[in-house]
Amino acid sequence: MEITSEIIDNIVWIKISGRMVLDGSLFRLHEHVLHELESGMRRFVIDISDVPYLDSSGCGQVISAHTSVKRAKGTLVFLKPAERVRVLWANTKLAQVLSIFDTLDEARDFIRQ
Repeated sequence: MEITSEIIDNIVWIKISGRMVLDGSLFRLHEHVLHELESGMRRFVIDISDVPYLDSSGCGQVISAHTSVKRAKGTLVFLKPAERVRVLWANTKLAQVLSIFDTLDEARDFIRQ
């Protein structure tokens, strides 16, 4: 799993590529979010369009990031999950909790509210 990020207009844009499964790189997502929260950032867009699969550990990291941002009174949205990820989140009811968008414009508009 690879993570890249940049800050544009006071929004942290995170791009994840690869499988989100239990290995050493998985925990970098939550660590990255925590670092940005400590720096004062409160708005996050996580593009997971290049994540073909995630396991329960990957879901756990998504939940950890979501919880940390909410506790800090921030906003976190997910952009373009693959169909397999979308089905998993629907089956586990995560889709009812997470803010998920299919287009960059929808995510940007929501996060700027």
